Amino acid sequence: MEVGYGNSLKFLTWKKNQAFATKPPRWDATYITKGILYIPYVEIAEPFFAWYDKNTRRSRIDYYGGMVKTYQSAGEDQYGTSLKLAPVTNKNELNKVTCLQLNGTADNRIQIQSVLPNASDFQLVGTETFLRLVCDKFRLGETIEKKRMSILYGYAAKSHLTIPVLGYLYPCVTKCALLGSHYDHYYLDYDSYEHDDIPNVIFELDPGKQQSLRFIQSKSRAQLYALAISHLADKTDEELKAIRGFRSSGVYNTGKPFPYDVSKLTDQISDQYDWRLYGAVTPVKDQSVCCWSFGTIGHIEGAYFLKNGGNLVRLSQQALIDCSWQYGNNGCRENRN
Repeated sequence: MEVGYGNSLKFLTWKKNQAFATKPPRWDATYITKGILYIPYVEIAEPFFAWYDKNTRRSRIDYYGGMVKTYQSAGEDQYGTSLKLAPVTNKNELNKVTCLQLNGTADNRIQIQSVLPNASDFQLVGTETFLRLVCDKFRLGETIEKKRMSILYGYAAKSHLTIPVLGYLYPCVTKCALLGSHYDHYYLDYDSYEHDDIPNVIFELDPGKQQSLRFIQSKSRAQLYALAISHLADKTDEELKAIRGFRSSGVYNTGKPFPYDVSKLTDQISDQYDWRLYGAVTPVKDQSVCCWSFGTIGHIEGAYFLKNGGNLVRLSQQALIDCSWQYGNNGCRENRN
């Protein structure tokens, strides 16, 4: 986790029901853990299963029992690669598992993702009882704008291992590799933690690039013509179609010119206009990490209100996300990937 000014983090450590540690825990270079990420204000409970291997610079996190899978490889290519397998729905197919790839750059390298923070700079501030265990409490951070930003973790020691129990984050206000940059209230409830070697198959994808490689090798054996692997080798036909872009015919599209003088319109518009006073805005919602969908739906609700005689209808952000995968929204990550 990248922690900046404005965050306060707390740790709890425990062994044999007695507070014992003077230094914060150091995580294993390789571990497997699972649990649930809670965002209570938006009623989200997101199960996760994570594999982390610092030695090979690879990580993987599955969500909702493997419905969505993310892979991070810092050693892939020159700047690393991030992959997401997620069900995508468009007008032709329903919930087709699609691979979304993001390659790192010199300015934005792909890093492996841990679900446990770096606690090396934490300091012991006291003890606290957690799940009937007397625990040591470690803290890092500052108070800003009279708000205490905190992360609370519980640990139990078993077989000389430090075991995470519970994480409490409120709120995260800076760029944070664990959860992103959204300001909110989080809990991480860890069900298990294992220090074990991770087999390579965990970080391997289903045939995609391998399928292209077999095709290239077959043509090479037949000595028909020369082929080679490129950066597009692991993309599906649908993904390739989406990135080919619009081909202009060069013929005028018969679109009508804008019939108004923009400068005159600007003079007639007031500096501010509060549509809430006219009943054109639905109640405020918690957007969590999906701001683009809430902003878009807000515009559509307002337009529908004006078009239909002041009839305000509350629309679904989830429906918008589910129905717009084919246009590159990448779920809640919109077009940034």
